[in-house]
Amino acid sequence: MTLKKDKSPVSWFGVWTAIIAVACLAPLIPAVVEVFQNGYLGRHMPRAAAAAFESKYRDYFWPLALLFHAVVAVAFFASRKLRSLRRGVVFTMTVASAYLIFHAALSSLFVRLLLIPELTRFEMVIHGLPDQLNALLKARTESMVGPMTTQPLAVPQIMGLGFAGTMIYLTIQLFIVLGLAAAAWKAAGMIRRMLRKESESKKPDAIPLYNRRGAWRLVFCAIPGLIAISFTSPFSGANAPPPNIILISVDTLRADHLSCYGYKRFATPAMDRLASEGLLFEKAVSQSSWTLPSHVSMLTGLYPVEHGCNAVQGDNVIEKKPTPSPNTWRNYGYRTMAATGTLFVSPAYGLGQGFEHFHYAQNAAADKLTDAAIRYTQKYSNRPFFLFLHLFDPHDPYDPPDSFRSMYVSDEEAEKVDGHLDHLPAGGRSKGLDKERLDILSRLYDAEIRFTDAQLGRFFKSLSDLGLTDNTAIILTSDHGESFGENGEICHGGALYNQQIHVPLILRYPARINPGGREPRVVEASVRILPTIMDLVGLPIPESVKVPSLLAAAPDENGAAHSETLLMPVPQYSVQDERWKLIAKVDGKSEAADSELYDQISDWADSKNLAADKPAIVQRYYTGPLAEYLKTERRDLAPGPDVNLTPAQIEQLRSLGYIQ
Repeated sequence: MTLKKDKSPVSWFGVWTAIIAVACLAPLIPAVVEVFQNGYLGRHMPRAAAAAFESKYRDYFWPLALLFHAVVAVAFFASRKLRSLRRGVVFTMTVASAYLIFHAALSSLFVRLLLIPELTRFEMVIHGLPDQLNALLKARTESMVGPMTTQPLAVPQIMGLGFAGTMIYLTIQLFIVLGLAAAAWKAAGMIRRMLRKESESKKPDAIPLYNRRGAWRLVFCAIPGLIAISFTSPFSGANAPPPNIILISVDTLRADHLSCYGYKRFATPAMDRLASEGLLFEKAVSQSSWTLPSHVSMLTGLYPVEHGCNAVQGDNVIEKKPTPSPNTWRNYGYRTMAATGTLFVSPAYGLGQGFEHFHYAQNAAADKLTDAAIRYTQKYSNRPFFLFLHLFDPHDPYDPPDSFRSMYVSDEEAEKVDGHLDHLPAGGRSKGLDKERLDILSRLYDAEIRFTDAQLGRFFKSLSDLGLTDNTAIILTSDHGESFGENGEICHGGALYNQQIHVPLILRYPARINPGGREPRVVEASVRILPTIMDLVGLPIPESVKVPSLLAAAPDENGAAHSETLLMPVPQYSVQDERWKLIAKVDGKSEAADSELYDQISDWADSKNLAADKPAIVQRYYTGPLAEYLKTERRDLAPGPDVNLTPAQIEQLRSLGYIQ
């Protein structure tokens, strides 16, 4: 091989340019289809269209480029080893065909022999179905999951592997197939030579490394960029870049365990300082008492009754209709990033939609997720960004670092508990609670909060070091609280008492919010975050969002806050305002007489049920704001696809008490 044979019609450089051209052109089809299926251009969301195009194009380009280069590498070395270009190409095609067959067979076996039976078993157990329905349910599950057998990357996607993990998985397969193909080729060659008495002394074909004949194909590299520009140029405006947005959700953080909300046991300096520099809402109420529905409400501005993501194995977030956030931020030129620590706030439930970078690590400690958030802001702060940071540590099992645990719990006390609250089938309600054990667990919970606060302090310092503090809107809240025996409840998700739905809500943005403010009225926390952020940074609130910003000049007409949970056998709903709180079980058979009523002025802890004494008030709230809430329709939204969890994901949720 030589560089001087420029007139040769074939060269390895020519092969390489052809590979690059195909890798550049092929992903255009799914990328363009993605843009038009989502309707971004029709909705006048050009930047979101460009971002979606870029994301889908990148998803296809890199696997294709790596695959084609692997094929060329095999062909190159095979032609030298086999001393013939023709034989090298034939061997490469044989390996490629065997690889595709092997990969497809492995994916099919995984889905049909493991995933479908496990999902069927899970559905049978969680819904208590009789054995006679097993075959019918298996057929239904296969019709839902079966198409995954045709997807080339079904197995790594189901297993939750990232890019690096997927590449390792595919490389291992490639080496297995190469080894088998090489052994088979060698055996076939030996048989052929024995039969034909051929010699192995044939010289390899001479093919140059380089000539200029294929250089023109590199022009195709510019096509994707030109198409992306065409999406934005007709609509681009001249507005100045908006400020950065950071939404922080600390999982399972009840407001009354923060110093800025009056807690006396310890200080939370980072969150206290954030409150002193911004606006604190004293009575913020989350829209559910567990993780998934609250977070979907945060990111969409829709109530759980609207978005429907309120069951462990229920609906996924709508995938083919753009949710208001974070696609909204992308449309205004934002980078979109997330770092989360639980399955309920992950792409498994569709929450990765619209994020350019999504770092999900189940049960990851706050320091690890904070590291990811710091890396994101350091790398991508050259452009306005929307960052969603979710810290999971205050959720049980409580296992704070020793340096924080020792502040609140002695070694002897720590040995009496395993860090888990008792997850009982009836939503955590129990008689005869072990008060000593709950006290230790409560202090371990405080230690987790203190550890999380320390990591937030580190994150806020990083923002200051980068000079981002003044031009960044920060919102800190939680999805729900936790019960430690109040109202006979432990854990969360099974009730709507204020221990489980009263959450912190702090807004900080120096350009719009004066420091040290406190708002005493009852407000909805989860569903009001999106319109409030849009208001803070001066962007229009999406039409699909019907609730106002928390900073609106006029307060709500009714001032009611709604919450719901469907984790109980009978769905529970609550509505509360400055005066009263109604909790009702609604299943089509329940009546107002089954409800609970609490005085929110004198009894914020929901400790004395007054329903029997004030039936008229119960009836008024039951047939008024609660009935109106239940009539709310999913505006312009069809039900999302069912969530199908892997066996590993099911076990994760079982360990956290969401599945019994």
